[in-house]
Amino acid sequence: MSTTEFKLYKKLTNELKFRYSELEYVEQEIAENLLPFEEYYRSFCKELGVSISDLEEKNRKKVEKLFGNKPVPKDTEQNSERVEVLKDDTVTKKRKSFQSIYRQIAKKIHPDKFSNQQKTLDIIEKEEMFKKATYAYENDKWGMLLEIAEELDIHPTKYTKINQILRDEISDVNKQITAKQKTYSWMFSQAEEEGEKANVIYAFLKDVFDFVI
Repeated sequence: MSTTEFKLYKKLTNELKFRYSELEYVEQEIAENLLPFEEYYRSFCKELGVSISDLEEKNRKKVEKLFGNKPVPKDTEQNSERVEVLKDDTVTKKRKSFQSIYRQIAKKIHPDKFSNQQKTLDIIEKEEMFKKATYAYENDKWGMLLEIAEELDIHPTKYTKINQILRDEISDVNKQITAKQKTYSWMFSQAEEEGEKANVIYAFLKDVFDFVI
């Protein structure tokens, strides 16, 4: 085992854990500010005498394109299918890389090991840990899976391959964070002053309805 690869592995797992916590925070902020944004937006437009229903009617096609459930064109569907096939193939290869780790986890804490034992707090915690590991493995949450493996003193045998997968996952999570931070609910959550909140509404009206006050 290369000491350099092992140190990189520890660094990447810690970074991935941090990125996931950041993503969770952003998603929570967005969820908590969906209704406040909607209420502020409607109140703001009412005060300025802007009719939201008129804006939506005049820009019906654009609103449908942005928010409606229109059927996907056939050529786009075909491209999407090809992308999904490639994505599934990549996921399958990654799962194989973590299969050994998941099996080692199962050997240590699979609920069947404790079926004939009294339900102690320790056993309940291990059963919950295994549920979490199974969820992580089936949903490609490699950072979560590795965190559980670390708790059980289980380590990868090929750090180079695992490190590349961790890099890819960090990149994916960063893209998710960036995309979510472009939503109006997120921008509204970060606005503290009334002027900042108003600017979020101005941007929303401009982008969605091409309407400038």
